[in-house]
Amino acid sequence: MKKNSNNKTTRTRYNNVYKDYKGVIFFSVCLGKDENGKRITKKTRKSLKTGEPFQTTKQANEELQEFVADWKRQHLTVNGGNSDMAFADFINNVFLPYYKKTVRLSTFNRKKFLFVRIITYFGEKVKLTEITSVDCLEFQQFLLNHYARSSVRVIMQTFKQMLKYAENHELIAKNPMNKV
Repeated sequence: MKKNSNNKTTRTRYNNVYKDYKGVIFFSVCLGKDENGKRITKKTRKSLKTGEPFQTTKQANEELQEFVADWKRQHLTVNGGNSDMAFADFINNVFLPYYKKTVRLSTFNRKKFLFVRIITYFGEKVKLTEITSVDCLEFQQFLLNHYARSSVRVIMQTFKQMLKYAENHELIAKNPMNKV
């Protein structure tokens, strides 16, 4: 076990399982981010099954693993409906509001054409989960035939950022741009 700088909490050999300065065992885990980009965390000092304090770090770790698995199963079921979302709907209703909050207005206005170009290429009806790495390569080749390399690089970076956002929010299982 290592002590952190404030000597109040010690880490254990299990990830996300700790002991506080009184020796009480707890787990604290980040489960991802919500639609607004805020972290979703869970911290507890008591067993979720019995309501009793954890007796060992191993017990806390086992409950942590069960909790994370259950949460992911439930979260994927909830987001399973959204994974059938059309790619254009994802861009317009999910990604653009997030992106607009994270960049300056001048940057957003300058990059509007990128989103129009991407939606135009993929169409209004293509589902987010149907996009493959082959589609990404074909899109890149299309862009290279119509735009300068520097413009293609910017479009592809933004495209990858969109798919990464979808992956982080579990709307797609894997980012197909990772293979391009």
